[in-house]
Amino acid sequence: METVFFLAVGIGAALLLVIVNYATVIRQEERYANTLVNTIKETPLISAETLQDPQIVEFMAKGQKIHAINRLRELTNVGLKEAKDAIEAYFEHSNVLLNDTPKKAPTHTVSDHGLRRLIEQGQIEEAVEAYRLFTGVDVYTARDAVNQMRREMSNKS
Repeated sequence: METVFFLAVGIGAALLLVIVNYATVIRQEERYANTLVNTIKETPLISAETLQDPQIVEFMAKGQKIHAINRLRELTNVGLKEAKDAIEAYFEHSNVLLNDTPKKAPTHTVSDHGLRRLIEQGQIEEAVEAYRLFTGVDVYTARDAVNQMRREMSNKS
């Protein structure tokens, strides 16, 4: 009989613990949901147009990230962390080139620096590398210039 009594008390205590735990979890979820809703309401959205503000782009092009963050905070009234995260995310994942803009290809004649001979021999990659080294442009600009030279040469033939 005592065993049945202790067994009933043990089951009752376990059931009570499960109910208390369930109620605690429900309250925590409600608090979290309310906090999340309030945070979303309080945090203004930062649009891409705002991040494309000419002053922000200029500051980032000059490598002045702190000034860009401060400008974004002026425009949107967001906190420092939000502004920093938005600036870094936008400029890391956008097509905006910062301090990495390719140089313009200089004007050329098709016979410049032996490139004509390399192109005629089919050594296109060597011509691209020679053009890049001579002019100081990036590989993509050099490739475009060599392809333009190829088109000019084929049009003259």
